[in-house]
Amino acid sequence: QNLLPTIPAYVGNQENVRNQNGNVVNKNVQENIGNVIVNGNRVGYSYKEFLACKPKEYDGKGGVVVLTQWIEKIESVHYMSGCSIDQKVKYTAGSFVRKDLTWWNSYIRTLSWEVAVSMLWNDFKFMMIQEFCPSHEMQKLESKLWNHAMVGVGHVAYTDRFHMLARLVPHLVTPKSRMIK
Repeated sequence: QNLLPTIPAYVGNQENVRNQNGNVVNKNVQENIGNVIVNGNRVGYSYKEFLACKPKEYDGKGGVVVLTQWIEKIESVHYMSGCSIDQKVKYTAGSFVRKDLTWWNSYIRTLSWEVAVSMLWNDFKFMMIQEFCPSHEMQKLESKLWNHAMVGVGHVAYTDRFHMLARLVPHLVTPKSRMIK
């Protein structure tokens, strides 16, 4: 009888969020789903399991379009495989080859492996964009977004192109209030 009033209070204090399927889940469980500790040992997600999802390699070539598509694909792998927050940079760096691998190895030598892989995923993405997307290419895409106009009655093509450009230069449309301007 005494437990009944405490149960709603306990449930109400949990930090709940909606996942991509629209279901309400506990944020702590969602974020650490691949990093479960049982009897002091980590159980669950491993680098081998990450590789089983066949993440695409990235070589540092192709500019902003290729990099953006690669980031979207690798984020999909993170989500589908249950990669925890602290594993994203570490596991992703394992998919670097050629120019990108050379850049990453230089970065590690500057700091250390532990410091490099402990950075937040969004900081890591920003750093990659700074390194592999030439400023002139970014300026060209920004200009295309600012000057994007509908031709005739092609509203579907206009909307598709707008969303593609918005993904490539998200700083121009984030937060949503900037999208309206």
